[in-house]
Amino acid sequence: MNSFLIKNLIIIFLVIFINCDKNKNKASNNEIQIEITGGHYFVAPDGNDNGPGTIEEPWRTWSKAFTKATAGDTVYFRGGIYNSNLDNGGERGFNSGTIDNPICFFNYPGEIPILDCKDRDVNALNYNRGITLWHVENIHIKGLQIRNVYQKMNSNVVGVDAWDVGNIIFENMLVHHIAGEAYVVADYHGSIKYINCDAHNMNDSMRTAVYPTPGSPGQNGAGFHFRNYRETEGAEESKLYYTGCRAWEFSDNGFAGTSVGYVEWDQCWAFDGGALEGEGCGFKYASIYGENNTLTIARLMKNCISANNGAYGFSPNNSGDSPLTGKYYNNSAYYNGYKDGVGHGLAYGWIIMQTNTPEPPDGELYANNLAYKNRKAEAHAVRDQAFNQKNNSWNLPHIITDKDFVSLDWTQLKRQRKADGSLPDIDFFKPTKESPLTNSGIDVNLPFQGKAPDLGAFEIH
Repeated sequence: MNSFLIKNLIIIFLVIFINCDKNKNKASNNEIQIEITGGHYFVAPDGNDNGPGTIEEPWRTWSKAFTKATAGDTVYFRGGIYNSNLDNGGERGFNSGTIDNPICFFNYPGEIPILDCKDRDVNALNYNRGITLWHVENIHIKGLQIRNVYQKMNSNVVGVDAWDVGNIIFENMLVHHIAGEAYVVADYHGSIKYINCDAHNMNDSMRTAVYPTPGSPGQNGAGFHFRNYRETEGAEESKLYYTGCRAWEFSDNGFAGTSVGYVEWDQCWAFDGGALEGEGCGFKYASIYGENNTLTIARLMKNCISANNGAYGFSPNNSGDSPLTGKYYNNSAYYNGYKDGVGHGLAYGWIIMQTNTPEPPDGELYANNLAYKNRKAEAHAVRDQAFNQKNNSWNLPHIITDKDFVSLDWTQLKRQRKADGSLPDIDFFKPTKESPLTNSGIDVNLPFQGKAPDLGAFEIH
């Protein structure tokens, strides 16, 4: 078979099996429109950046691919380890795609490309990033892994840094062993989506902080961090989605940030946090730091899990600031607060902070949430006004015991993802059929079976 025919057969194979989000503004969070246009390029660990980027003569570095691909192009990364020794910004230089013709950077089917940053001279860097997206739009990155982004004393470190961006999708990515934050998105507009992404081992051992005591390391190790203030053009209209994402073995936060736009978490897990002198907070979901959020709904959190974290499971983290409207349905908090007495000492499943208004916001609702064996209590409100809550485990007259659960082995949360990148099947924190937690919820327009929704992140029927 001649090389021309082989090449065309490979392209046909890739067109069939590789998906690209054609229109990020029109597609819903889980409805990615499929079409591949533009050129097809390839990167391989044994490639050459002076070559044409074909499958026979691929490029070698990620930055070459980032700088060369333009609207409508799709770049496939072959499996293997790519050693990076670049400067502060890491692998970067992205161009923008368009709404109809995004730029796609995908792993080659069935292969795992890994960017390893261990060889960088951190003593020469004031900050260190694995890859960086600056001032770009309409990009889809899928199936890439980044590891070993280290730091020197008090330097800032990020695995995947996205700043002044819009309409970006990160999918099936793994970022780990980062001396800081795994994923950061800041000053963004349009739609940002993290789909089935993982982050683990985020511990900033060489960064000092004055809190909880001077010289404390661990206050900047986080999985997913967002930041979007009102002065950013399009911030209030922005939409940020975390779907099926996990963060574990982080020193400070699993998911945290501040935004005047809409943020949604769906089936996300944060667990085993609190290394070094970091607090270990599962979800800081609503902080706005004094900026009023006037959206009809600003936060939606559903079917999420926070387990075995040092400080607390879930909190808006908006002490003294304006409240904002959020809906929090069918989430689970287990054994949070093991570092009671460290930092804030907020060792609860849910901690609702004091705000600057006498009444909770209209439309706020905490419903069908499940909390068990958290260090101080399952839920605690610091603020004087009540928070709107219905049919959570702590509202019901049931005594919960270990026997109400199929399993309390939270290490199941670390299991390998399915072949399609979705979360693994687990029994952890699922109520048994005989448990009073079964059929004890209220209808919040999420799918359920039986007489009523079950409490927590799982429907067991």
